[in-house]
Amino acid sequence: MIKAFLGYDISPGVTPAEYDKWLWEIHVPDRLANPNLKYLVFNTVTGVILGDRTFYRIAELHFRDGETFDAYQAWNEEHPIAEQRTSVGRTAMIFNVLAEDINVDRESLHAMVSHPEA
Repeated sequence: MIKAFLGYDISPGVTPAEYDKWLWEIHVPDRLANPNLKYLVFNTVTGVILGDRTFYRIAELHFRDGETFDAYQAWNEEHPIAEQRTSVGRTAMIFNVLAEDINVDRESLHAMVSHPEA
């Protein structure tokens, strides 16, 4: 699976209530209209463990694989969202990264250590 992680704050002058109203009523439906996006996860930050940089949320966009992510981007170019519906003026983006995930639990870690070629 491929994930895009977006760390952001709310833009100055926008309240959390205003932001969430736009997010759930406009932005999320617009994003989910793209058939290549598997699903979204929104992590509201409740505290910072290390450092002093704060975030309002860290969002995750989940895709089946890299090809699906590329198709997601191509679909967005072919179906642009009207500027008044976008995050411009609402979201202060801090980072945006793409990552491939590896899920590990106690059993899978044991198998990886015992048979690293697997």
